[in-house]
Amino acid sequence: MHNDGTSHTSKRDTSSSLGLDEKEIEANTFAANLLMPQDEVLRLAGNKYTLDSMASYFGVSSLAMEYRLNKLGVDVYV
Repeated sequence: MHNDGTSHTSKRDTSSSLGLDEKEIEANTFAANLLMPQDEVLRLAGNKYTLDSMASYFGVSSLAMEYRLNKLGVDVYV
């Protein structure tokens, strides 16, 4: 509910957050590549940075960082 008494209904398609929409998957992959470049991720991972420290370094959530590491086939250090 907004301060003016009106409500807002989200128009976001729930399939996008489930990873079912091809364009959404492509956009998320592009964003991950842009925000967490492969070379830099691999450099930090090679230096045994933790998941949380890498997430902080890149300014992303731990979940996003974990997803990126998994996609790159990198073991996650907690």
